[in-house]
Amino acid sequence: MTGPSRPRAPRMGRGLRGVLVLGMHRSGTSAATRLVNALGPALCAPDDMVRGPWNPSGHCESRSLMQRNDILLRQMGRTGW
Repeated sequence: MTGPSRPRAPRMGRGLRGVLVLGMHRSGTSAATRLVNALGPALCAPDDMVRGPWNPSGHCESRSLMQRNDILLRQMGRTGW
């Protein structure tokens, strides 16, 4: 007998699956992302994690997604700050 099955995420291209956590700054997205990670899905690749003196552990932020976000904001004449 097996335990309850875990819900399966929809498949994306090349069989990859993902979870995207969206929210405004200071809204708990890092905590939500860590919770999602604890439940199973991997975070972004270690070399894609945003780190710096202000954010040494990365806080689960993907550099490539941040860059895409900045591009979208610029196209709309906006910034993230």
